[in-house]
Amino acid sequence: MAVATNHATGDLITATDINALASQSNANQSAIQNLALTSGSMPYRVQPSSSTTDIGPLINSALQTYGVAIVSPRPGGAAWTLNTPILIGTGESLIGLGRESSHIQCGSGFPSGGRMVSMRTGSSAGCTIRGMKLGGNNRAASAIYMNATASPDGSANTAPDFVHIIEDVHSYGMTGDGFYVGGTGAYGGNCRESRIRNCLSSSAGGWGFTISSSDMFISDCTAHGSGPGGFRTISGQSGNAKFWGCKAYFETVGIQSDAVRVTISGGEVQDCSQGIIIGSDSYVNTTIDSCGDGTRGALRINGSGSTFAVHMTSRILAGQPSTMQYALQIGSNGSNHGGFINTNVATGAYANTYLGANRPANPLLGNIT
Repeated sequence: MAVATNHATGDLITATDINALASQSNANQSAIQNLALTSGSMPYRVQPSSSTTDIGPLINSALQTYGVAIVSPRPGGAAWTLNTPILIGTGESLIGLGRESSHIQCGSGFPSGGRMVSMRTGSSAGCTIRGMKLGGNNRAASAIYMNATASPDGSANTAPDFVHIIEDVHSYGMTGDGFYVGGTGAYGGNCRESRIRNCLSSSAGGWGFTISSSDMFISDCTAHGSGPGGFRTISGQSGNAKFWGCKAYFETVGIQSDAVRVTISGGEVQDCSQGIIIGSDSYVNTTIDSCGDGTRGALRINGSGSTFAVHMTSRILAGQPSTMQYALQIGSNGSNHGGFINTNVATGAYANTYLGANRPANPLLGNIT
């Protein structure tokens, strides 16, 4: 006959001990069951009664009542209908359950030129938008439009910054910019210190991503098929932006940075009429693949004092198109630049190192044909 012992003390376990343990186990199980996540205990989970029901008022109600709205997915990533723009306030979170799963698309009742998700007030701070797919249906101007018109709401405890977080969001079918984070300039730096991570903009009528706020972080994002270009920073409003691991392809301009002190690291610009444009005191370290239109350099540097370390390549191994002629273009106001360009393509691509009369101050150019 086996004898049970208490491993902590070595004493024999009696029938009374066993009954007490069983009673405690039952109590614990009851407590766990009471904590089970049911629809009744998650009133902030949004799941319309049908696909044609306007999800906007349901989301807005959950955000204002509970500070969070969790958007349920539909089978196969099918879309919920949005006819009422979503407004997010200070410290609130709009959460989907997967970038291609929780899917919201503008319906015929959505106001033409409206924004799908925007700040409830011009001072709403510390907003989080995550894990969803937003379709403009060629009615919405932008998927996400964060526009500061005043200093950040102090209750967010983020001052002097806004620190919005936008991640794992797919924007498509917008008539304007897919993502816009900026402001009117009434508050210096606008939505300063905000983050955009792992987002995708496809087929925007405007730019894929427009940054008009200072000290922003943009990482692991992709833009393709936009109107004027993939990524843009606005002069005077978006200094000190940091891009890393981002990609633009099938764009007129891959990345256009008109701001100062911008860092572009890693990632790639591919199959664009012009690869990258940067301004003063900026740094570029990336790959430019098969970019050029015969009239502009694959990399254009404006302003002064910028540094570059760029690898230029092409997937076409023979018979390079005549449009891929110019590796580097220095703007008419450019000066005091330096860096390194390496090419690894067949003879003919980027055959002309420079476009225009200006030259970098101290170029280190390798393998330029």
